[in-house]
Amino acid sequence: MKKIPLILCGFLLCVRTSSGGGIPYPAALNGAAVLESRITDINREALMLGNGDLNGLLWERNGTLCLRVAKNDVWDARIDTSQDVPMMQVDVANRKWNGGGYPPSWKQAYPHPRCAAVVRIGATVAEAGAGQRVRAEGSAPRISSARLDLRHAVAELDEAGAVRTVVRVLADRNVFLIETAKEVSLEEIKAKELPAAEQGESNGVKWLHMKMPGDMDYAGMEYAMAVAANGKQKAVSLVTSFDTKENVRSEAIRLARDTVAEEPSRLIARHDEEWLRYWSASGVANHEARSDEPCVFRRCWLCCLDWWGDAGAAYVRCSHTSIPNTPDATFEDCTLVSPDNALEVGYPNFPGHTRVKFTKCRLLVLNFSQPGGTPSGGIIHTPLDGKQLHVDLEDCQMMGYKVFSTEGKSPIGYTLTGKVQAYVQFQQPLPDGIERLAQWPVESFARLAPPETHAKKGRP
Repeated sequence: MKKIPLILCGFLLCVRTSSGGGIPYPAALNGAAVLESRITDINREALMLGNGDLNGLLWERNGTLCLRVAKNDVWDARIDTSQDVPMMQVDVANRKWNGGGYPPSWKQAYPHPRCAAVVRIGATVAEAGAGQRVRAEGSAPRISSARLDLRHAVAELDEAGAVRTVVRVLADRNVFLIETAKEVSLEEIKAKELPAAEQGESNGVKWLHMKMPGDMDYAGMEYAMAVAANGKQKAVSLVTSFDTKENVRSEAIRLARDTVAEEPSRLIARHDEEWLRYWSASGVANHEARSDEPCVFRRCWLCCLDWWGDAGAAYVRCSHTSIPNTPDATFEDCTLVSPDNALEVGYPNFPGHTRVKFTKCRLLVLNFSQPGGTPSGGIIHTPLDGKQLHVDLEDCQMMGYKVFSTEGKSPIGYTLTGKVQAYVQFQQPLPDGIERLAQWPVESFARLAPPETHAKKGRP
């Protein structure tokens, strides 16, 4: 049976793949591993690890391997408007206004997310020049090779003398599992607007405890990190006051201890199993759609978190020599979210033709930059000639800079059924038959978030 590649970028919910739960493109995923000969610049060379809540940038700082750690709910969420002037009052009818001005609260360093700490691998105290982005002048990098295996979410680093370090953020808990013979320690990230963190050691477990201040409406938060060791296995945990009602320091210590007490092979097996499930839902290699056997995605939420320029919430590519009578992919009651294109079809110079259908879908693009700025492409985009793509739209609502974009001479073909609406940048024309929305599509915009979240009450 002929196979047609169909790749869905970003998060994909409520879909079973035709590959029986396996990774649809294992060779491509294996080939996407990140390889670096040096990781001394945190901005350009660091390896990123994470489990969706806890994450870290892994880089070499002045000869010391470090992790700059963050977590989704570690925020300095204060808002201090006590010195702000009253808001501007506008008399629209008479075109007059008074008051307003630059609010002093805008100059505050908060509210903003905070890095929790730096984890040092191999240095018990901060080395000279620790605040620099790159290695100190004249010092030679120790890491000779660094590999980030995306399939298994693991970083493997080699130094001269056959010294190896392996780092994971475990998928089933907020713990960095580090395999190294070196000592692992915690370094506070100081800020003048925040109190100092408490640091100490309890029965061989090093810890850092931070209490973030609140304001008149917000109680503040706490978080704690702990480092436990069992031979070459080191566990670095992070627990916040949003994770538990118990003492965060005690819980972080317990979590780190419990992790290193467990057999590493079992921890890694569960970690790999979670990532297998994730990548198994990352795309679909499906059969060629037929009128009596369509390829349908129903009630899915698809999102791309890349930046504009290469960011389709859904990517479809087919190899027909002309536009078929039957859609290659049909999306029903789906939400597609992206900073650039809800749908992207093909890549430059690809010869195939593709047909896609949307029924009762929401196609949401987030970049509304003005024409003089850096606007996104079309909500529906192809880098091919437009004649190679046909889109069927039925009772859909779209928002973005403009509806269609193509890098060829011919326009994208389309058919409309029912009510098809679009909210676009006001200077952009709409294709015939599509209704222009004059006001922000509130109901569709409310569907940006995944259909289910694990957010807890009280999080900033």
